[in-house]
Amino acid sequence: MIVYELLADGGFVAGDTDTGFTAYAYPTSSHATMAKRQASRIAAEMVASANRFGAVAGRGDYDARNWRKLVHAIGRAAMGELANV
Repeated sequence: MIVYELLADGGFVAGDTDTGFTAYAYPTSSHATMAKRQASRIAAEMVASANRFGAVAGRGDYDARNWRKLVHAIGRAAMGELANV
């Protein structure tokens, strides 16, 4: 399953829960800009690219940082939704 989130700083992060691979787009990148309109499509494209590269040196640290960003952003969004109930 692909999960993704637009971050507060304008960045965009996506991850594949099956492979564990992630992808991050900086706030100024075209992927982050396009994700504002087509988040699920951009997430799928970014994760597909990450999956093609597979495991490479340093990949674990990169993916761990991105999963932390995803969990933090999704948690903040969930807490905001709970506050509005």
